[in-house]
Amino acid sequence: MSATAAAPVTPDDLLRMPDGERQLELIGGRVRQRDKSMMAAYIGGQLSFRLHEFAERNSDWVLGWSLGYHCFPAAPNDVRRVSVTYTACQRIPVELFQKDQPFMTIVPDLAADTRAMDATDADVAADAEAWLSAGCRVFWDIDVDEQTVRIHRPNGVTQVLQAADTLTAPDLLPGFAVPVADLFRLPGEPRPA
Repeated sequence: MSATAAAPVTPDDLLRMPDGERQLELIGGRVRQRDKSMMAAYIGGQLSFRLHEFAERNSDWVLGWSLGYHCFPAAPNDVRRVSVTYTACQRIPVELFQKDQPFMTIVPDLAADTRAMDATDADVAADAEAWLSAGCRVFWDIDVDEQTVRIHRPNGVTQVLQAADTLTAPDLLPGFAVPVADLFRLPGEPRPA
């Protein structure tokens, strides 16, 4: 008796899943669940808040985890999610948000993600490559356990920022600067001197 392979899941199949399962990703025809720790959710919120503060000055778009992205030419059926994205205002027409669209089809300028609890370095590198090859200008991998931010760029150059460093993106977000330590600082903890 031979086992039959399950049919690949499509973006439409993902939309038909129960509400609790719609926050899943779809990679290579397979559903992927990415469990995040409470600390990862907190840090993602911190970064989102900082990006929102910056984006308001330019009327740019900052979008969060609940939005799936269906914009990967090399993998046209993939739906991916990250903790937060940033996109310049002129790249997303307001009318797009007035439609009832289930997925964003425009590649963000920046994608930032807190690592899932079971993510390996290879998983993160593959995620970064998918976003960058789709046209994203920078991918920030936020490692909760190591308290680092790894910056991936399309040219293959990566940079690791430690707690003493400052997270910037001068070519994309001129004037944006967040001490890496601040991303990992819990409420009530004093700021480093």
